[in-house]
Amino acid sequence: NCHATNGGLAYVDMGGLSFNFQKSPVTNCNAIKKGGAIYLEDGGVFVGGMEAVYCTADYGGGICIDGGRCRIERCSFKNCHARKKGNAVYTKGDKVTLEACSYIDCNEPGENGVKSAVFIEEQNIESVANNFKGE
Repeated sequence: NCHATNGGLAYVDMGGLSFNFQKSPVTNCNAIKKGGAIYLEDGGVFVGGMEAVYCTADYGGGICIDGGRCRIERCSFKNCHARKKGNAVYTKGDKVTLEACSYIDCNEPGENGVKSAVFIEEQNIESVANNFKGE
């Protein structure tokens, strides 16, 4: 369990970092505003192998990306919820790559009743071999 205003587990405001999770679930992390588990304010970050379970925030229940380039790979998002946008991932980075990620039951309605596991705001995104499950 972890709680913060932004980034329940981690708030990253500089590039060049790499987070490699090895089958360690991030469970019940909550942010008041952005990124239930991780908030990325600047690009150049790699996140691999994370399993976010029951994480919540206003924007990006699992991860919120607020700028720059980012690569999210082999991550799993289960029962994550955003009160406004992006139950699993909310992104408005310059270039974001989501590769081989799964989104399971990240389908609760957010702002204006919109259901979105991944919410993309004004940028270039690449989605490769992702798996969406749930209603």
